[in-house]
Amino acid sequence: MSSFHIFVLWRKARPVRERILADLAREFVVLERIPVRWPWWRTPALLRAFYSDRRWVRWIRKALTCGAWSFEAVLVRDDHPDIAVRREGEYCAGENKRMRDVKNRYREWSGGRWRVHASATPEETAYQYRFLTGRDLLLADFA
Repeated sequence: MSSFHIFVLWRKARPVRERILADLAREFVVLERIPVRWPWWRTPALLRAFYSDRRWVRWIRKALTCGAWSFEAVLVRDDHPDIAVRREGEYCAGENKRMRDVKNRYREWSGGRWRVHASATPEETAYQYRFLTGRDLLLADFA
């Protein structure tokens, strides 16, 4: 069974953007590319809401580290997901392990953490897609 996920290429990942997009197309079925532009002064608050987290200091630091005000999100379909049935090392139950592995590769290419995000679960994907687009993720639209 396929799973759907969001990759976010934050602004500071731009030097390797084309390399990541090409690899995404090899690894997954790319369904939609979503350009996003946030007002820079609202970025920490928007990051906080995007990640559903209440710690302000973390999001101010992330906004500065990743340049989150102008970025691209990519909706993908994984036709070969590897879902963790229970907690397995660094993987949480229900998490698609391929997403974390691919995200970590892209973070290495882009020079550090916080430059690439990947959703791990269907719930996270649906929430973040709606947050970025204002639309519900209707999987029938991508069948």
